[in-house]
Amino acid sequence: LLEEIFSPDDKDDKVNDAASTFTRESCELSHHEVEEIDVESTAASTTNTFFDLKQTLKAVNAMTGNNLLSSMINLKDQHGYLIFKAATSEIGVSLDTLAAFCTHELRINSLTEFMRENYPNSFAIRERQDCKVRFEVGLDGVNIGSLFGIIEESKDALWLADYGVSQTSLEQVFNMKVAESLRDGTANETSKM
Repeated sequence: LLEEIFSPDDKDDKVNDAASTFTRESCELSHHEVEEIDVESTAASTTNTFFDLKQTLKAVNAMTGNNLLSSMINLKDQHGYLIFKAATSEIGVSLDTLAAFCTHELRINSLTEFMRENYPNSFAIRERQDCKVRFEVGLDGVNIGSLFGIIEESKDALWLADYGVSQTSLEQVFNMKVAESLRDGTANETSKM
């Protein structure tokens, strides 16, 4: 299992790198003209800016340039749920909270894409908890030394604070098989009804 841990102390550089501009339309929807301004200067003047759901989705699309993250902001996505709840509240979601969400999710996405590029047919996300992601990489043509090497070479680009590589223990294999059989048993019981 490969365990990646992000440093919570990292600055929001990904927002600045991913989108160097922020559209005024996403901050002030009453203005119909879209004017590009610098993210850093906008953040300084909008620390008390709060967005409703419509504004939130527009702001996320403007910051990221696509709808990958905005599609996560809903009741059913465990990672976008809190942003959805805040954006649909009477107060709304703050720009700082929204930027932190985008930064975090862009980093997770970058890491997942890195794994997909390097291990296209042999990786799976086993667990994800806040800044911690655990991947499982199949052993077909992969050895632990090369896995360490590839990750170490990309550690700075992926903003990894810490990572570990280990082989799956027999206990972990047993627990995964039991969990799988329980899911299959539950699915079979449900389909019989």
